[in-house]
Amino acid sequence: MTTEPSSPPSLSTVPLVGVAVNAALATIKILAGFFGNSYALIADGIESTSDIVTSLVVWGGLPVSVAPADERHPYGYGKAEALSGIVASIALLAVAVRELLDAAPAKEFEQRVRDLASGVDGVVALDKCRIRKSGTRYFVELHVEVDGRATVQTGHDIGGRVRSVLRNSPLRIADAFIHIEPARSEAPGWQPSG
Repeated sequence: MTTEPSSPPSLSTVPLVGVAVNAALATIKILAGFFGNSYALIADGIESTSDIVTSLVVWGGLPVSVAPADERHPYGYGKAEALSGIVASIALLAVAVRELLDAAPAKEFEQRVRDLASGVDGVVALDKCRIRKSGTRYFVELHVEVDGRATVQTGHDIGGRVRSVLRNSPLRIADAFIHIEPARSEAPGWQPSG
């Protein structure tokens, strides 16, 4: 009794396997990032969804590429597969360009930075906050308002504590550049020294 060799999987199922694997990876990364308090892992999981989109584009191009020739396309649709590959490449390139352009993180991330910094003793208010991502870590530039009559050393010490709190937080902050400014009288925590 002979058994027939099993046929290889259909070409149209290969991209779907890729979609399933990427969906599982994206889900695992996002959940691990959420429960592990890692914005970088969440972002990586979201970026993995771009792989799902590109796989779906390729999968959509395969049936078109095997369609028979017709009057309008006497040589068939074989180049549709290459065209779907180009579209997928452009999508991946768009993700890479966004990463290279130092896109600012979500407003929720900035608010967490502000919450940490405002909890440092001596911080009267916060002004500008700029954050950029580099790799899997973040760089913060923050303007901290302190009592305008404080000594330079006191302002410097407050800035050092803010920097330390941010760098030691679970937010994956590689470094923080703290600008110390005198508090304006209308700042919420401002009180005249006595």
